[in-house]
Amino acid sequence: MVYLAVLLVIPILGYLQWGRDVAVCSSNPKIFSNGSLEEISIIANKLYIFDQEKFARYVLQRCADNSFREVRFSYDLSGYPNEVHITVYMNRAAWKWRKKAFEIRWISEENKHYNIVENPEKYRIEIK
Repeated sequence: MVYLAVLLVIPILGYLQWGRDVAVCSSNPKIFSNGSLEEISIIANKLYIFDQEKFARYVLQRCADNSFREVRFSYDLSGYPNEVHITVYMNRAAWKWRKKAFEIRWISEENKHYNIVENPEKYRIEIK
């Protein structure tokens, strides 16, 4: 009986950790005369994020590639953003209760207005 329970639990836990994609639940672009800022809230759909910096780089690459299913960023109108702020929630319940897991900030090193696609080396990742 225990063996059967373990055989059922392992695939369920595997699906909950690796079987679901990141989802964007809100996006708020802010356009200024000297650049733009993209504020995004995402649901990680994970039980646990083992390496936050690796996850942050993955999400930022998805932003640069504009490859989220739920939202398309309007890079053709205002260009690529100069900063990206992302609030990460582990699951939909945490998002409803506003219990964030962590925040990701992609900010230019010199506070100048580079863009995230053409000058990624000029940026640093902050995880709070």
